[in-house]
Amino acid sequence: IEIKNILANGKDEKEVVDITNLQTEHIKAFPISRYYKEPKPHICIITTDIKQRSIALAIILNHNLEIADKHKLETVSDDLRAYYQKVAREYRIPLSG
Repeated sequence: IEIKNILANGKDEKEVVDITNLQTEHIKAFPISRYYKEPKPHICIITTDIKQRSIALAIILNHNLEIADKHKLETVSDDLRAYYQKVAREYRIPLSG
């Protein structure tokens, strides 16, 4: 619920996230930055399009700049430059023939 509050109240260059179409999914996965024996809980944020994804990611990154280190949100799969490569990786779609 806190992540939805951050996204609902945050702005990126006067752009806001459309909360009505935002979905969150609770998953267990291994963090990328450190080694753990067991998967840790994560929240997967699902948006309707690339623009909403970019706005949401920018709001989260700005939020991290404004708060103390221990309360920062760790992001994964946050490549803003080449979205098609991100999708290809996640769905195992080959990009070359």
